[in-house]
Parts: sequence; C-alpha cells; structure tokens
Amino acid sequence: MGKKRVRGTAIVYRGDRLYHCDYESANNYHKVSLIETDDDPAIRSAELCEFTWWDQSQDLPRFRHVDAILALRHDDGADRS
Repeated sequence: MGKKRVRGTAIVYRGDRLYHCDYESANNYHKVSLIETDDDPAIRSAELCEFTWWDQSQDLPRFRHVDAILALRHDDGADRS
C-alpha cells in the first residue's frame, strides 16, 4: 500500500481488509481491518470512550464474539504481532 496520510495527521504504512474475519450474529455485525500506522488511535465517536492496547496475554474483559473474531484472525496464518 505504501505510506498514505490520513486526515492530514497519521501515516498509514499498511491497511488490509480482513474479509474472512468479518462477524455477524443476531446482535453483532463487525467488519475487520488491520491497520499499521505510526500514530495513536483517535476516538471521535460516542460509541467508544477509550482505547486499550491489548497484548492478548493479559486477562481483559471481552464479549465471546471478540474471541471468535480473534480466532479467525489467528487461523489465517498472517499474525504480524
């Protein structure tokens, strides 16, 4: 993808749409993307109040569907972390 400025501030080094990780249930519908950037996330939505960087080693409260999405992500063999 190369470097690209987003909203004039961050540099995005890579952006991949992970279609195989999309998740839909009766209560949830999530589209999944993996973004590599040199910037911190900016929360500009009433839907989210904070961002937590999670190394997936610490115990962090989460919904079951998040574990399902993460399992799909790890199953693709492209984990870059």
